[in-house]
Amino acid sequence: MHTSIHKTLSKRCAGVLLHLTSLPCDEHQGYLGEEAYKFIDALDAMGMRIWQTLPVGPVNSSLSPYQSYSAYAGNTHYIDLKKLLQQGWLKEEEIHTNDKDDLLRISYKRFKQQDNNSIREQINQFVNSNLYWLHDYALYNIIRQKYHTPWWQWPEGLCKRHDAALNSIRAEKDLLEEQYFQQYLFFHQWYELRQYAQKKNILIFGDMPIYASHDSADVWANQQYFMLDKNSQKEFVAGVPPDYFSETGQRWDNPIYNWKKLEEDGFNWWFGRIKSQLHLFDLIRIDHFRGFLD
Repeated sequence: MHTSIHKTLSKRCAGVLLHLTSLPCDEHQGYLGEEAYKFIDALDAMGMRIWQTLPVGPVNSSLSPYQSYSAYAGNTHYIDLKKLLQQGWLKEEEIHTNDKDDLLRISYKRFKQQDNNSIREQINQFVNSNLYWLHDYALYNIIRQKYHTPWWQWPEGLCKRHDAALNSIRAEKDLLEEQYFQQYLFFHQWYELRQYAQKKNILIFGDMPIYASHDSADVWANQQYFMLDKNSQKEFVAGVPPDYFSETGQRWDNPIYNWKKLEEDGFNWWFGRIKSQLHLFDLIRIDHFRGFLD
């Protein structure tokens, strides 16, 4: 355990659960900007030592942070646009006339026009360190934006990840690099916020869902690790039986893991996932552990 974490947890402490979407914001949800830093200041002033969040991945149409397109990627809607203004990648008037996805695309185009070797090197380092999940997520996101359907409804070559089909997407170098750029922005801003919290002796406590969403880069890229039929549909779904929380139990609708295959591969997918979460958070809560019980 990191020394600062051990020091904080060695005595009784308190914290607050507040997801980024609940921070004050001119946009439709919170972001990694000024209000996030103010919240850390407020926690410090109150003597709080922990900020607990919900998962911070990109969400599907349900907007639930527990149904994410990726167990690894960051939600780019949390990116602070003011920092992109400071880089010269956006103009003030554009922010009020474009949605965030368009603004991130504009930022990427402006970044490419600049001669900034320092940031290019940072992006290269980020990509190389995260390629084990980043490349598949970028492919998935590009294809999803093209077809606007779940991955099991894509053309068979893309659904089943045939090289001939995927190579046509891999050839779209600019689209791939744009996805990498957007993820770099999220993680760069997140690490800056976490460093600020560390200076204030505030631990960031993350939530890691046990299961992956069926329509996600994780399941699409690792179909062998999930109990899917020949049509890529779920053979079984996750949930819990009736208990004191719910008389009828809960149906989570996530695909069940193929634990035998995961074990054969040394649980590498799980190790990679935990590794990524430890880079994001000081502490991790597995949500929720009851899902592991028979």
